[in-house]
Amino acid sequence: HGAVSQQIRRLEAEFGLRLFHRQGNAMAPTPVAAALASRVSEALAVLERGVDELRSDADCGPLVLTVVSHFATRWLARRLARLTDDLGGERLTLRVEDRMVDFFSERVDVGLRHGSGDWPGLEATPLLMD
Repeated sequence: HGAVSQQIRRLEAEFGLRLFHRQGNAMAPTPVAAALASRVSEALAVLERGVDELRSDADCGPLVLTVVSHFATRWLARRLARLTDDLGGERLTLRVEDRMVDFFSERVDVGLRHGSGDWPGLEATPLLMD
């Protein structure tokens, strides 16, 4: 409560206006404070909508997964239904290819490959051990 009271006093000093009527321990907003609160609420709502739009734009694309052919046919095929269920309705684009892809220019999110994991410029996380 003390920190809030300090901030209110600072705002009142900055604006040169009383924002609250103090009555003992109770406080009631002045008409100026009520108007300010309304405008601040509107501004916060605009910010919230902007952030929500950004999130929905970022979430609208499919998860792009590239896998090598032997992994796709021998392991992933049997588990693909569960993977799509686990994505919770997100779209999945599965690319089966044995070449190394450029994750940035080809807009690939995840690549599953077999090997030591020592691929320059990429972060590797072991999933299965031989």
